[in-house]
Amino acid sequence: MATLSVVVPIYNVEEFLRPALDSLANQTFDDLEVVMVDDGSTDGSGRIAAEYAESDKRFQLVTQANGGLSRARNTGAENATGKYMTFVDSDDLIPHYAFATAMRVLETTGSDFLTGRVSRLDSRGIFSVPMQRESHRESVLSTTVAKTPQLIRDLLAANKIYRRSFWDHAGLRFPDGLNFEDGPVSIRAHALATNVDVLNLPVYYWRLREGATRSISRQTSDAHFFVDRIATSIISIDLLTERRPELLEPFFAMDIRHKFGIMFRNLHHAPPPVREQFMSAAGPYLARVPSRVVQELPDALRRRVRLVADGDLAGLIDELADGGRKPVSLPGEGDETVRGALKKFTPLRVLKRYVGQSTGDAKSKGRLYSLGVDDGALELRGHAYIEGLPSEGRITAANRLFWARHLKSGTRVSIRFTSLPSPQATASVTDLSWGSAHSGYHARLPLSKLRDSDGSWRYGDWVFAVGALTARGAHTGGLRTGADFTDFGLHPIDVADDLRIVPTVVSGVLRLRLERPEVSITDVSTVDGVLRLRGTSRAPLTDAATLRWCRVPGVPELTTMVTSHHRTPEGLTEFTADLELAAVMSQLGPVQVVPVAGTQDRLFADLLPSPDAAPYEVRCSEGMSAGEGFYTGVQIVVDSDIDGRTALTLVPALPVITSARWSPDGVLELSGVGGEHVTGPELVCRHTGRKEERVLPIDVADDGGWSVRLDPEAAPLPAATVALRAGRWRLVLRFRDAQGDLVDTDLSYAPDAISITQGLPFGERYLVTRVGLEALILKVAPRRADDERGTYNMSRLSTIVYPEMARTLPLRDVVLYDSFFGKQYSDSPRALHEALRGRDDGLRHVWVTKDAQAPIPDGVERVEHGSRAWCEALATSRYVVASTHLPYWFRRREGQTVAQTWHGIGFKRVGFDIESVQFSNKAYLRKVAQETPNWSFLISPNAFSTEILRRAFRYEGEIIEIGSPRNDLLISGDRAELSRRLKDDLGIPQDRKLILYAPTWRDNEYHRVGQYKFDMRLDVSRFPARLKEEYALLVRRHPNTIDDLLGYGNGFVYDVANHPDVRQLLAAADVLISDYSTISLDFANTGRPIIFYTYDLAHYRDQLRGFYFDLENEGPGPVLETTDEVVEALCDLPKTQRDYAERYARIREIFGHAEDGHATDRFIERLFADRR
Repeated sequence: MATLSVVVPIYNVEEFLRPALDSLANQTFDDLEVVMVDDGSTDGSGRIAAEYAESDKRFQLVTQANGGLSRARNTGAENATGKYMTFVDSDDLIPHYAFATAMRVLETTGSDFLTGRVSRLDSRGIFSVPMQRESHRESVLSTTVAKTPQLIRDLLAANKIYRRSFWDHAGLRFPDGLNFEDGPVSIRAHALATNVDVLNLPVYYWRLREGATRSISRQTSDAHFFVDRIATSIISIDLLTERRPELLEPFFAMDIRHKFGIMFRNLHHAPPPVREQFMSAAGPYLARVPSRVVQELPDALRRRVRLVADGDLAGLIDELADGGRKPVSLPGEGDETVRGALKKFTPLRVLKRYVGQSTGDAKSKGRLYSLGVDDGALELRGHAYIEGLPSEGRITAANRLFWARHLKSGTRVSIRFTSLPSPQATASVTDLSWGSAHSGYHARLPLSKLRDSDGSWRYGDWVFAVGALTARGAHTGGLRTGADFTDFGLHPIDVADDLRIVPTVVSGVLRLRLERPEVSITDVSTVDGVLRLRGTSRAPLTDAATLRWCRVPGVPELTTMVTSHHRTPEGLTEFTADLELAAVMSQLGPVQVVPVAGTQDRLFADLLPSPDAAPYEVRCSEGMSAGEGFYTGVQIVVDSDIDGRTALTLVPALPVITSARWSPDGVLELSGVGGEHVTGPELVCRHTGRKEERVLPIDVADDGGWSVRLDPEAAPLPAATVALRAGRWRLVLRFRDAQGDLVDTDLSYAPDAISITQGLPFGERYLVTRVGLEALILKVAPRRADDERGTYNMSRLSTIVYPEMARTLPLRDVVLYDSFFGKQYSDSPRALHEALRGRDDGLRHVWVTKDAQAPIPDGVERVEHGSRAWCEALATSRYVVASTHLPYWFRRREGQTVAQTWHGIGFKRVGFDIESVQFSNKAYLRKVAQETPNWSFLISPNAFSTEILRRAFRYEGEIIEIGSPRNDLLISGDRAELSRRLKDDLGIPQDRKLILYAPTWRDNEYHRVGQYKFDMRLDVSRFPARLKEEYALLVRRHPNTIDDLLGYGNGFVYDVANHPDVRQLLAAADVLISDYSTISLDFANTGRPIIFYTYDLAHYRDQLRGFYFDLENEGPGPVLETTDEVVEALCDLPKTQRDYAERYARIREIFGHAEDGHATDRFIERLFADRR
């Protein structure tokens, strides 16, 4: 009988099954049985599972008819024989150390089950699970949900290993026939357990399936997405009512915030019948919720819950459509009274009187710029404010309070501060009604205030907070560090022999831990295959003293003897400990490659002075130089983590940065060793906020040395280079594994390659900084000034600055071009610019660019979108040419000509023709109505579009029906040359034909305002088997979308989302796959075949946009719903063209009658009519 049984339910996961099973086979703990349950798979999953069962005696396969995940898990449990049992979904991964560590912990504690941290895994790497931020914040052994109440949030089943006797005794079983089945099992387990081990250690990688293989939990328009969530909650409610009623209120508080928060985010987009089913299920649930639980919910959530309880579906949908954007109101009346209180009382008395009288849902905001100790005082600089309360002037900013609270005793200490201007703060404000220009602070806290009355240090955690006083009381929140606290090297500070200050960040709020250094590592060196650690201990050390290395505190996995030296005059014992690299690998290896943003295999040190003594946590002294060694290519590092703990980290045999520097001209130069361990290495710069990347080849020398140069002002795109946009770019290593598959992981670095305190800056714009021990980030500063960024500042520019410029500044002979809000050098504005370049006509040509992302030709003047200069250009340019909307506040001046070229009319409705606008910008139509009177004329490509444009935009001005200037290249360009250049740029063999897939965006699927999702439903993995020898597939996502393309880089699929000229893509393509995009009508001018992949046709037509004509019966190509149908159509294109030739001809007649290659000439004639 194996010690651990691993149950793996399998259903149609052919794409992911091998990695999942490999992650089990490669565990460092091998006393396990893997019970695979094939739940009636119809793809190759069963065959793959059978291969593992045949080749590895630890794997066994059970087959059954399809019955769903719960039934498959229950079947696996019935067949499991181990002392312990766990469940692993067949598309997920287990870190190689997870089972070994878990078994060691459970055998030590005897607990009923163990629960570990889960990380989500997608195409970009690892990210945290918000629900676990509280429940798994720290490792706690032998606890319960009563002792650790936040475990009520621990709803997943697969992050647990159960003692089989407890599983049977507690009657645990997954509910059959329901999705979201984990909750009832996890709640029952926590409710009935007498001891539970909680690990703050990643033990499970939960895959987020994307594109064509989305999992059930992401099918958000299905009724089960809503109804099953509620049904599984009711199972838990019934259990708790009967067995643990004291847990009901915490459960309700958690469940409503979590599940209803998810459902409310998706309900607005669900079909009406699904909404009704949600209301029917949610009403009885909410009837059981105590009123005080509802009362304590955040304002927006409370409003929505009450609407559901009242049965007001229409009111709920209106509330959700509004986004819940109810401004926080913090009255300023009575500020004089408040200032009087500040003068009358000392800060400490103000704290005692006012703090705790917090009102409303106000939240603290801010950013920490620096933290340090100087002349006996803690000094902090940053900005901080309460959301909704102005800090625009010095007086309102002075109404703030800063303090620190000792977590254990509750003691509060006031902090004196000076208010400072902080334009960075207002640049981050998203509310139009207030600013925070004076929310900066320089706070100084004498360390003497952190002592007890007897003069001893008050050790422990201190939480820092900020508050603002109004006539209604104090509005308080934590002192927030912001996302950039790593930029200044947040690190432990050794203040005195008996005091170390350890800054930490918990839920975004600053904490300082005051501790007495008991054991410190002062030096690490590498000598002959040994990492030698030197340190000091306050406690005397016996000859049996040991240094222990633990993934979980108190549960050692590697032990090193300590050699003790003499006692110093200060009462410290100096010691030495040797880590033999071979022994480390023997006990902890092998080491696996970790996905991007994952935690490397890491253990932390504690010291046992003697076998029967309590262990001391081992810290690194401030300024300690890290040590590293290599064994069979594996990098073994002893370093300090961000909290100052001594960490032993194992990194697989991969390239490692040993040198990082900026060249004088601003090029980041990286070089290192280990290049021989990988094939085809590339540096991937990956934007952390926009799902965007830039890729550069890494040059590897014969000896394994490697180098790469990154110019952030000219990062590569297909056929162009552009600057890296503002934000944070993670430096990632990409290479091919032994099977030829692409692998991404964080680029490792030697500890001394990048300073942890200063990073590696270049001027004011660029900074390379370390994130923990895991990764390097290149931070790129915004191009706009602080007083030009943010909603508040943009409001000032548009309502004050721009109107003043328009009144006082003269018009200038400038043509201002804007394509897709400055994001592109494209469309009809580009066609116009190319035709005018080089003419001696006395005109200046200026392009709008957003974050320098449009690859404008050298020598062409640019203006940054959203800047003061952009406002001036709008106010003073005699000619304004745009392919999409201009700002709603723009007003055409007398003598100014505004040409709206629009980016096309096709199948889908636009403007006021859309019956139900579902854009992220809910005020879209109101702004359109304000904008259109300012157009001098509007270009229509054909007679069909003219009528639509006038009606859809309610435009009463001039429309010129001249064809589309952007299509001139398709009509009269040299296709052979355009195709040859494109294939060269992309590295595609010249004999390959090109398939272009270019879908539109979905109005209702967005991450945030202006950033739409790219839902790649076309399964490109099914193309190569039949098409790879003849074709290459180019994928062009819509400019409004920001998500990654999956599956490219295999020599067949090419990501051309950032190609600068879609006209070249259309000219070169042999066949187009699209959906409802205007691009298909542009492509019809070529006469080449078009295929429509419309997986959501009914929804898009009937609920989202609607069409101008019957695509199914009048479209110029087949209208298909599945990938397999698309592949079939591609395999017989001559037949496809024959079958749709009549329709195609009709479409060309309707939409192409004005396309003769000279639309741009006609555009120029009309635009400059005033100059003739």
